[in-house]
Amino acid sequence: MRKVCALLLLLLLPGLVVAVQAQLQPRNYVVEDVRYEFAPDSTTFAIRFTVRNAGGDALAETGVSLVGADGRVLNPKETQSLPPLAAGAAAELDFTFTTADYPPDSVQVFEIEVGIDLYELAGTDIARDNIMFISVPIPAGIRRPAPADSTPAPAAPEPATPAAAEAAFSGVRDGAIWLNGVILAGADPASGQIILNGTPYEPLNVLLALAGALVALLIVWLLTVVLRLAFRRKPRFGIWQPPYATMPTMDPGSVAGRRQAWQTHAQNGTILAAPTEGNLHPVKLLLSSDNIFMQHWHITAIRLSQYDNFGRVGRSETIAPRWMVNRLNGILRRNSALDNDALAKRVRPVARRLVQHFRRTVGKRSIHLPVALDVRFEGKQGEVRIAFELYQCQKFAWHRLDRWEPIMAVLGSRLLENYTYTVHGQSGGETMREFYRRLPDDVEWLLCETIRSRGTPPAEAPAPQPFNVPDTLSGLQPIVSEPAQMG
Repeated sequence: MRKVCALLLLLLLPGLVVAVQAQLQPRNYVVEDVRYEFAPDSTTFAIRFTVRNAGGDALAETGVSLVGADGRVLNPKETQSLPPLAAGAAAELDFTFTTADYPPDSVQVFEIEVGIDLYELAGTDIARDNIMFISVPIPAGIRRPAPADSTPAPAAPEPATPAAAEAAFSGVRDGAIWLNGVILAGADPASGQIILNGTPYEPLNVLLALAGALVALLIVWLLTVVLRLAFRRKPRFGIWQPPYATMPTMDPGSVAGRRQAWQTHAQNGTILAAPTEGNLHPVKLLLSSDNIFMQHWHITAIRLSQYDNFGRVGRSETIAPRWMVNRLNGILRRNSALDNDALAKRVRPVARRLVQHFRRTVGKRSIHLPVALDVRFEGKQGEVRIAFELYQCQKFAWHRLDRWEPIMAVLGSRLLENYTYTVHGQSGGETMREFYRRLPDDVEWLLCETIRSRGTPPAEAPAPQPFNVPDTLSGLQPIVSEPAQMG
């Protein structure tokens, strides 16, 4: 259905654009098929040509003139007006001249000008085809009538008048832009028309054109939305397997076998279990080849989902879009330069938007279920390492008992790893609003702990440090084992 809607919009869009262009298309006169023809006695000749309107409908008549080689417009008998032509219409015009007015055995050049006025300004692109030139050879040795002495007396220069100054005005006046007494842009006070780039338009046509342009923009925007929805691929979390999971099971009584058993219980790189005396807790650390935490690792996917008695609830799976992953990767690359407050400020928008998407999959029946946060990582072999550490709680402080790197079978050039966290669902004394207010804070705290810079882990066992687990985080169930059983 989405593709059908997109196809219909693509078919309707060109027609709408053509309709909008028709409202704004100005008149465009073209001079073509220019020719000359002598009378049988060669005493006169005629210049004929065709004027065609290649633009929109003309609104007013315009002048047609022939200019001689000396730059003078020929006498009024050879100057006439052309009525307005409809779009696509043409008119045939001709001018007649007497050969006695020109020297014998010469070539006379005439310049034809049509429609050089307020609608098509001289020197603009639309007026280039309004001017044509034609050369007429005047024959020699023909009988010519004696021309009458019609030399006009030199005219006295006219004094400057207010009307002449008005005709030569250029600037801004009455809310319009003028050039040599012609309005380039603005409203014509005499006709009430709106003039844009020297071409007048009716106000109603301008409003219709603007409305059509807005509708076209709206359709283009809707088209982009439909195309994004039709062709955007849904983000996937994908099936993954850590590189050490394919190794054969080792002797559980050996040190390597006991370490291999603890690897399956390490969910992330943070101790979230309750500090109960004697508890054992494994963690996995993502390091670079230089032993720096999270360096050269990047996030490939983030997922929120719920647990029930049978595992993950499929319908509650919410996978972060690509922009969230890219945002966290940008923060991860600069984590060493960010303190705790700056890191939380940058992670907070991602956590809130992720929870906002997750809320659509949670109902009243499932709101009490625990929420799992999965963060998928990827690194290039040779640049990154995976390390495991085993801690035990003694006197309410966590002490590191062991540290090792797993035996891995890497088939490609990439190493995949996953961090998993668990957050309480709605508790008994918590309202739905309080739960949805708490969940973004929990997700934000976990993401900050995931990508926070920790520098280089110490090679020796750290000094006892108290560990304060936030009340809103459930963590994992502690794995209880006797210290004597560890290698």
